[in-house]
Amino acid sequence: MRRVSILLVMVLACAALFAQEPEESSALLFEQTDWDFGTINEEDGKVSHTFHYRNISDGFVTIERVYSSCGCTTGEYSRRALKAGGEGEFTVVFDPTERGGRVAKSITIVCADDKGRNTLYIKGRVKARPRSVEDSHPYELGGGVRSDSSFKPFG
Repeated sequence: MRRVSILLVMVLACAALFAQEPEESSALLFEQTDWDFGTINEEDGKVSHTFHYRNISDGFVTIERVYSSCGCTTGEYSRRALKAGGEGEFTVVFDPTERGGRVAKSITIVCADDKGRNTLYIKGRVKARPRSVEDSHPYELGGGVRSDSSFKPFG
């Protein structure tokens, strides 16, 4: 009896999840939503990719807010309202400084008076620059001994 009760609760919970209304789609339609930079050399500095979009609504659309998953990822876009059927560009800029290894970042675009959101994804692999001893251990303790912090507790 207990198994039947648990199974019934699980079925009802799943049914409730599927019964929710889908989120209204955004007024902006992007040609692509993800980009792979491939291998990025940290020494080369910032990289960027431009995403193209179109206003598929009946009125004007303005990008109100942009949220990025990390401070190393920013967006550059026009602050002007886009008329119905108009096209625009959104450039995602990624700074690979101190980000060696695989990276996967997202940037979410929210439009004014629009319930939908657009999320753009970038990924790649950052080839770290060669690090010197001074980079890894910036604090000199004296006598040629270096440390990664200025305080070392000895118990």
